[in-house]
Amino acid sequence: MREVGDAWRRITGWLQHHAPDSYAALRAGASPAAITGLEEDLGVRIPVELRALWLLTAGDDGANGWGCLPGNRALMTLDAVAATYRLKTDAQADQDALNANRTEDNRITVWQATWVPVFA
Repeated sequence: MREVGDAWRRITGWLQHHAPDSYAALRAGASPAAITGLEEDLGVRIPVELRALWLLTAGDDGANGWGCLPGNRALMTLDAVAATYRLKTDAQADQDALNANRTEDNRITVWQATWVPVFA
């Protein structure tokens, strides 16, 4: 967890100096209870490193339509994580129904239940 905190401080320091709008768009950290609630809602265990990041920031609100990460990626809010997870899980359920009629080599996986979306 310390490594995540150290890396995040380097990132936010750079943003503060070089991209103040992106820095200002960062949300405060999530509470442990909010992260635990997300785990319960999704039915997956949040990795320790991701939990550490979410304790430092619960996503970003973007700046002028841009995310704070390279490639215009935005850190997702916990609500967005839950919504995206459900959307992707539903998409996989649709594929699973189609996969029943496909050979093993032709089955499609678009999402795995253990995957947790982080940025968009």
